[in-house]
Amino acid sequence: TLALESFEDLAAANTFTADSFVLPDFTVTGNYTSPCLGIWNEPFVGGFATDGANWLGYQTSDNLTLVFEFDVPINTFGLYITDWGDFGTGVLTFANEGGDFFQVAVTPQSNGNSMFFGAWNDSMIFTIVTFTQTITGEFYGVDEIYYGMTSTVAVEAKDWSAVKALFD
Repeated sequence: TLALESFEDLAAANTFTADSFVLPDFTVTGNYTSPCLGIWNEPFVGGFATDGANWLGYQTSDNLTLVFEFDVPINTFGLYITDWGDFGTGVLTFANEGGDFFQVAVTPQSNGNSMFFGAWNDSMIFTIVTFTQTITGEFYGVDEIYYGMTSTVAVEAKDWSAVKALFD
């Protein structure tokens, strides 16, 4: 069973309040004009919660990162991303220090979009997940983060719809 973080234990301010949040199993850090992260409990410029009421919003710019640093090694990570890619032309990528690298999404995307991304690797473990995006002034939301260690998956890792079923 994978752990789930959906920001329900953090107070929602519905504005940018921090550059990082320390959660029970990981720290999430954004880099941009301080503060660049906030917890919302209502829709904001296309971002919204996918689980419960609260969600993490990130104001970013080109070639900046959103980093998840886990307290213990994991081999599985997945999350919902809302409203990415509606503010210009660019790509969103995933990387970890184990060497996995994926293109998560490309523009154009519609305002208020929602996508799930998941990665699983049974041959390596990692503690750092980095999302990098290339759109100047982009804002996006993150919610429903699944993570942990799994030993078997009965699908090919490139079949993200089937990998998402692992997280349900």
